[in-house]
Amino acid sequence: MFSVDDDELNVLTIEALQIILVNFLIIIERQLSEYLPDGKLNEHTEGAYGEQLRTESVTVSATNIVSERDFANLDPLQRDKPNANLITLEGMILFPNNKTLSWLNSLDSERTKYIFQSARQNAPEMLKLFQQRK
Repeated sequence: MFSVDDDELNVLTIEALQIILVNFLIIIERQLSEYLPDGKLNEHTEGAYGEQLRTESVTVSATNIVSERDFANLDPLQRDKPNANLITLEGMILFPNNKTLSWLNSLDSERTKYIFQSARQNAPEMLKLFQQRK
C-alpha cells in the first residue's frame, strides 16, 4: 500500500488536515461573518441595530413547522384537485389557518354582507395581481 513509514504518514495526514480545516475556516468566516461576534446579525450585537433586531425577532418562530404543515397540506390537495389553480389551493389552506370562519361569524350581518360584496368586486383585480406575482 504505502511505502511511507507510519510516523511520516501521520505527519503528512496532520498537515493535510490542517490545510483543509484552515480553508474550511476561511470559507465559513466569509459566509457567516454577519452572524459571528461583531457581525450585525449576531444576537449579542450592541447598538441600535442589535436592539432593533432583538425586538423584531421576539415574535419569530424558532421553527418552520407551520410552513412545513402548509406544504404537507398542499401535496394531497394538488393530487385531489389537479385542475385547481394555485390561488384556490392557497385559499383552501389559509382559510382554516387564519380562522376565517370564526372571524366571519363574529361580524354582524351588514358587515359580513359588505365583506362578501367587496371580495366579489375585487376578485378579478386580485387574480391579475396574483398572476403578475406568479
